[in-house]
Amino acid sequence: MSWMRGLRIAACAVAAASFLFLGLRAFGVGDINDDIPSWLIPFIAIAWLAPVVVGLLIAIRQPRNRIAWILLLGGFVLTLQLPVALLAGKGWTLQMDRSSWPLLYAWPIAVAYVFPDGRLLSPRWRWVAAAGAACFVAFMALAMLDPTPFDGEAAAVANPLANNAVGTWLNESKVGSVWFVLWLGILASLVVGVVAVRRRLRRATGIERLQTMWLAWSAALVPVGLFMCGLFGFVLGDSLIDWILFPFLLLTQAAVAASIGIAVFRYRLYAIERLVNRTLVYLTLTVALLSTYVGVTVAFGVFVGRGSAWVTAVATLAVALAFRPLRARVQDLVDRRYSRARYDGVRRIRAFEEDVREGRRAAEEIESELALALRDPTASLLFWLPASETYADASARLVAEAPDDGRAHTEIHREGARTAMLLHDASLLQQRDLVHGVLAAAALSVEMARLRVEVRHQLAEVEASRARIVEAG
Repeated sequence: MSWMRGLRIAACAVAAASFLFLGLRAFGVGDINDDIPSWLIPFIAIAWLAPVVVGLLIAIRQPRNRIAWILLLGGFVLTLQLPVALLAGKGWTLQMDRSSWPLLYAWPIAVAYVFPDGRLLSPRWRWVAAAGAACFVAFMALAMLDPTPFDGEAAAVANPLANNAVGTWLNESKVGSVWFVLWLGILASLVVGVVAVRRRLRRATGIERLQTMWLAWSAALVPVGLFMCGLFGFVLGDSLIDWILFPFLLLTQAAVAASIGIAVFRYRLYAIERLVNRTLVYLTLTVALLSTYVGVTVAFGVFVGRGSAWVTAVATLAVALAFRPLRARVQDLVDRRYSRARYDGVRRIRAFEEDVREGRRAAEEIESELALALRDPTASLLFWLPASETYADASARLVAEAPDDGRAHTEIHREGARTAMLLHDASLLQQRDLVHGVLAAAALSVEMARLRVEVRHQLAEVEASRARIVEAG
């Protein structure tokens, strides 16, 4: 117990130091904020503090969790410029800033290798992790020895290593080309981290799969963000990259940390499958619409002239007209490829609703259709009767309370009003996207069946009342 308590105290100390250093830097202590725009400071604070906060929350509950310490130390090392500035001056701070930027990616890559159980995929991955760590350390060490002057507004600050013989020799000799090799090694470690998450996701089941999907989604935002910023910059100009690219990359750091926290504490609370689905849909839709805009602009620009207002108007109109049908088509393709069970279930329910409209089937058959769409033969419905404030089954027999037979209960609402309760296998709680998608598609049919059950129950009450009157007479 004392060992666990010591780890908790150490985690709190690391987090407190990170908060202190970043707070002092935000208020300009040490005169190291001259080259940082004021509007960028909140993004830096969020990116640097997110892993510290999430790591501390995990460490308090699970002090021996390796993921927690990767997050804590990963955020802590990013805030070390302040003590360096106070002890050694701004020159050393700038030198550290320009050499330590790989640390922004070090902790996400380390997490990708060992998430969620804190272990590598296999013993062979030790060499991969060691090679990646060596590239990071060697690159930062060589960059720290760089004697070249600083760029931009910091050019007036003297480089404390300007007369460094080792750095000068590295720059003048062929050994300097090692920098490029090490940079490729850092990039390769990022790719390998993606491969590790993908392999773990393919192997994982149940809880581990839900946890890994959270990390996979947030980690994918980094290359997606780089691609999207490049695409927007090509279409709308390079100035947009300066305002969007770096803040977006900082926010992805926070997103990765937040997704790890959700994966550890609340992996069942949110529908990650739906989040991944929507991300794919809108990413594909954005690329398609931008391509349409560029194609129309280039095509009409040849005939009307580049820069004409007519070209912009026609391209915008084409994008607006293509949005709704293109979104429906992209959603269908993504569901078919990545959510096959949900896609088949929703399509089955929609076909059933079409049969109900044509009068070929009765609305009460929605219960058996839901069982087939969810692939759960135990699924059944209880319909809510507002007048009686109780449930009834498909035969209009009142049910005082849901049966306690081990099945899970999911309420069905339409336009905010309760309509029914679905009793289903508890394993479907791990497939919330499937259940919610199918129930959303079946909401109208369930409401129609509920109304018919309610009418049948009222008619039964009238018949019973008449029978009592006749018997009394």
